[in-house]
Amino acid sequence: MKLQKQLFRFSLLISLMGILLFLAACGGQPAATPTPTKTPVPPATDTPIPSPAPTDTPTPMPPTATPPPLPPTATPTATLVPDPYAHAAEINPLTGLVVDDPALLQQRPIFVVVNGSNNVANWYGLNDADLVYEYLMEAPRKGYSYTRYAALFYTHSSTHIGPMRSARIVNVDMTNEYQAALVASGANDFTRWLLKEQAPYPYLDVDIDDPGNNRYVWSVDTGSRPPWEDRMRTNTDLLRQWLKDVNGEQAPTLRGWAFAEEPPAGDPATTVTIPLRIIYPKTITWQYDAASGEYQRLINDVPQVDSNTNRVLSAANVIILTTDYRPTDYVEDEAGATSWDVRMTGEGALWAARDGVWVQGKWWTPDNGHMPEWLDASGAPIPLKPGRSWVLIVPPGITPTAR
Repeated sequence: MKLQKQLFRFSLLISLMGILLFLAACGGQPAATPTPTKTPVPPATDTPIPSPAPTDTPTPMPPTATPPPLPPTATPTATLVPDPYAHAAEINPLTGLVVDDPALLQQRPIFVVVNGSNNVANWYGLNDADLVYEYLMEAPRKGYSYTRYAALFYTHSSTHIGPMRSARIVNVDMTNEYQAALVASGANDFTRWLLKEQAPYPYLDVDIDDPGNNRYVWSVDTGSRPPWEDRMRTNTDLLRQWLKDVNGEQAPTLRGWAFAEEPPAGDPATTVTIPLRIIYPKTITWQYDAASGEYQRLINDVPQVDSNTNRVLSAANVIILTTDYRPTDYVEDEAGATSWDVRMTGEGALWAARDGVWVQGKWWTPDNGHMPEWLDASGAPIPLKPGRSWVLIVPPGITPTAR
């Protein structure tokens, strides 16, 4: 019995499986997806890199020749132009001469006003000065014949200077240009005010009517008429004491002028004449003396002498400059003569004579705090001869001649 039941179950299982197979064949149920078989991967190999397409090979050029090296360029250096105004420490910048004692260059220069009137017979100390200025004294009422001198004493000294006379407006700027002091015997009220109240330098105003005013000057009665023409005298020792007393000594810083032993090229000038024949006849002549190498001064063809030595007034350089002479209302004397206002800055015509030749050019002064410059036609400094210079200031209407 038990065996029959087992057979029955087995038969039933076989039948169910058949039914299932049939249904699968007929598409009734999807069949299970078989597991795919792995496809074998071929072994890795190096993939060759394709070669670039062939290109035209350029034709080789011959090598360029290397230029030879340039020589080294010299480093430019500045060309030093000598300063024509430069002076050695022992040289006087106003004369170009060596001074015996360099301490003299530390003194303040002193201008002394000296009479140049036709009424004076004797002059003292002009040949001792380092520099002399000459200018017209008064306006046309007396013509252009009367002149006055301003003698500058710097490194030189003199035992006797005179006759002293009054200052003019021209002395105000002139003194300042040389960082100097001024000594005069009076002035008109306006000029005196300028000198005492405005000028930046010491001014000694000597009263010619006070015979007791003799500390720095002395008075001489020569019998001349009028007596003030040649009465007042002084010397450099007294004037140095005056500057010491007023604490007025001061070392200047003067640029000076250009100097040279050899003269520049120029026109002949052995005789230089300045005619002042307007009302009173007066002709100034400078005659070159080859023996001394200096010009000697004559008034109306008569030699003018320095009574200190009885030698003719002389100068290594004669400088004549023109500028404006402007009339003023400032009365100078009891006769009513009036003063000139002389332009001292700017520029104007110039003649400079030395060694028998002269050079024409111009003078130039930028302001009244600087010395004037003497320039040739090209604007270069005119080289002066070492020695004393005499500077004559004239208006444009007066022209010097030379031969």
